[in-house]
Amino acid sequence: FHLQSMELQHHPLVASAGVTLSVAVRAALQSSLPLLCQTQRFASAKLLGQIRGLSADYLVAIGEDEVGERRYFYCVDGVSWAALPTASEPERALCSRLPAGLPFTGDPSHSLTLPELEDDAAEAEPAEPPSVSEEVRLAVTVEQIENECAMVPKGAPAPTA
Repeated sequence: FHLQSMELQHHPLVASAGVTLSVAVRAALQSSLPLLCQTQRFASAKLLGQIRGLSADYLVAIGEDEVGERRYFYCVDGVSWAALPTASEPERALCSRLPAGLPFTGDPSHSLTLPELEDDAAEAEPAEPPSVSEEVRLAVTVEQIENECAMVPKGAPAPTA
């Protein structure tokens, strides 16, 4: 996953490091990102990165409005953008229980069944095992990357202890 927001003209700068988008995807993004910006009334829309999947890769974009409010979108074809849902705390907890290194499938509707916890197995009545959709897992992953990789501009006020 390429962590830095980038304008499409900067794509050749990272291509030398092995991070590439196909010509077809780049062509699609050149028209779909401005259209996303226009339809959602954003001041800007940028490609945030790509998350590899088994059958398809997710492209993740970020749109920002005039007051700095951010919204995230994803697609697999570079054209049909869908809004990433905002994950709830229980959904974040479920995603944290997934095995490390589990690949994305490339199908946002794919449902992942989580293994039961020992506390869950102790219940008298067996309940349906919890599951989480890949779309929610993608939202949690993007949220984690954004939270862990956020940068503060030089000269910005910093909290003090």
